[in-house]
Amino acid sequence: YEVGFKALFANGRIAFNVSAFQADYNDLQTLSSSLTTTIGGGTARAVSVDARSRGLEMQLQLFPTRGLSIDLFYALLDAKARPG
Repeated sequence: YEVGFKALFANGRIAFNVSAFQADYNDLQTLSSSLTTTIGGGTARAVSVDARSRGLEMQLQLFPTRGLSIDLFYALLDAKARPG
């Protein structure tokens, strides 16, 4: 899911964008590996997990004069996974 908003203000000299999102995954296949100190040692196995990722992104752009822009960004991400 995702929802967002974009706007221009002050005759296009200020731009503001914001979006929020969430993604849910069931039985996501990931690869888990472990290494050992022995020569040729190590294992790899497929793991099934349930995962959720959600976040918020914001952007503010200022155009004070021709040829100059000031950009400010903010991002927040909250991701979690647990065995499926």
